[in-house]
Amino acid sequence: MLATDDVGVTRWELFAGERAVLTDANGLARLSADELGTLDLKAVAYDAAGNWGETTLSIDVFDPSDTKAPIVSLDPTVWENPITNFTDIL
Repeated sequence: MLATDDVGVTRWELFAGERAVLTDANGLARLSADELGTLDLKAVAYDAAGNWGETTLSIDVFDPSDTKAPIVSLDPTVWENPITNFTDIL
């Protein structure tokens, strides 16, 4: 993470969801996601006077080994009997 202050940043924190993530002295972190989906990150930086600032970011976590796209098809017989009322689509 990057943080700046006119006097200097004294510490920072990083959260993945509600879980605190360890950072090194330079604010760098390594994170392994536990599940696929959206992961919300929050970074907080503090200065010597106790002032703080924060920012958030949502990232999408995906499985890089899943390289096959979904198979999609349209059934041409659907158009033989047009839908004229609200209908549940299953």
